[in-house]
Amino acid sequence: MRVSIPVPILLCALSAVAGAQSHAGSSLLGSAPKTSQGATCLSGGACQSQVPLDFLLPLFISNRDFKSTAVVVNDGSASTYVDATVRGADGAVAIQKRFDMAPHSNIQIDIGELLDAANSTATTGSVEISPAADGTGLGVIGQMSIEYNGSQEPSYLEYEPAKPSPNNSLVLRAVADAGRSTPIVGITSVAASNQSVTIQCFGASGPAFSKTVSVPPMGTLVTSACNRGGNPLEDERGGPQSPNAHSQAWGSL
Repeated sequence: MRVSIPVPILLCALSAVAGAQSHAGSSLLGSAPKTSQGATCLSGGACQSQVPLDFLLPLFISNRDFKSTAVVVNDGSASTYVDATVRGADGAVAIQKRFDMAPHSNIQIDIGELLDAANSTATTGSVEISPAADGTGLGVIGQMSIEYNGSQEPSYLEYEPAKPSPNNSLVLRAVADAGRSTPIVGITSVAASNQSVTIQCFGASGPAFSKTVSVPPMGTLVTSACNRGGNPLEDERGGPQSPNAHSQAWGSL
């Protein structure tokens, strides 16, 4: 992961399995894995899925200052394809598109171009990548690259997807380095119902701020971690300072 955007951005994804709400204890999370239709099991009992799993890139930002690009790699020796589903902050599908991939190749998907093609006004949301289910997509993986051009020198945030499990912790913890203002939290839900998240911001002397937010079904919420201010993508250009240069922010369900 490469992070040099002036304001720290923390990412997480929420899932709901059999009515139990949970999310993984990492700042970079993907979608809940789908049930495999087949598996190869070793003598020790470990099983490997023969069906590729969809993965989620939980945050894109696309506006005059930010450009988001999903990079997808086919490490396999066969031609394949992926389906990209772009959702806005409200969880609604903005566009779905299929991309063909040659063996041992990569593609770069410009999220802004997809949104323009769909006449979508979405500026934040998530991207789900679905590899081919015919066995050719087992070697497909990807990452998101977010470029910030709102300053004299461009800055970048790059992250890879992971897959949360209902067995993971209900609490996400992350440490934010110094920035111009409060850290920004990007939260994406892969659940079919509204999710309530409590965000607590800690400075060097202990708890400094707490708030509860709601994330819509399949939606994305971008919010300031340490205040109740307005649009954090605007606040980051000269907004209020975080309570500590190395503040900690975590969310719990």
